[in-house]
Amino acid sequence: SKDVPVNSKLDEKEKEFEQYIKKKERETEKELSKKGAKRHNEREYWQDELSKFIEEKKKRQEESEPPSKPDEVPWIAEGIVVKVIDEAIAKGKYYKKKGLIQKIHNDYVAEVRMVEGGDVIKIDQAYLETVVPGIGAQVLLLIGDYRGERGTMRGLFIDEGKARIEVEQGKVLKVPYEGFSKLG
Repeated sequence: SKDVPVNSKLDEKEKEFEQYIKKKERETEKELSKKGAKRHNEREYWQDELSKFIEEKKKRQEESEPPSKPDEVPWIAEGIVVKVIDEAIAKGKYYKKKGLIQKIHNDYVAEVRMVEGGDVIKIDQAYLETVVPGIGAQVLLLIGDYRGERGTMRGLFIDEGKARIEVEQGKVLKVPYEGFSKLG
């Protein structure tokens, strides 16, 4: 277990680059709104929304350390896609990389096959995060009464940090981003 906040080591150059990109995006958005132009397409809209989501998630992670085991609720499940959020794992080799959970050990440790390269690593859930898929993709619910049920991603509530997930015969739930993950 580590005492260092998960994303406290973001590279300064990466931060500067992100700030520069955001500044340019804001300038472009202002120009487009002055001209009365709308977003070019739905893909652009979701890319913008995803960028906002990622930024908010980074902020939340920087403000909190991984919880200790007694208070931590196991959320990992076989068959979901997750992302490694700890730079220290394998000297950063897997940082921000996605993998598929193949096996669970003691409720908190996952055996993950990395998408790039196919390496299999054992990692604590505190150093993983869920993956929010595109609209229409299949997800697995990880918390609450619907834990273990499959659903379909139907939309995002960016301001609330939640998504609209459709389960059994059209029933739609509002689920926090941490409460579901893309199915592999």
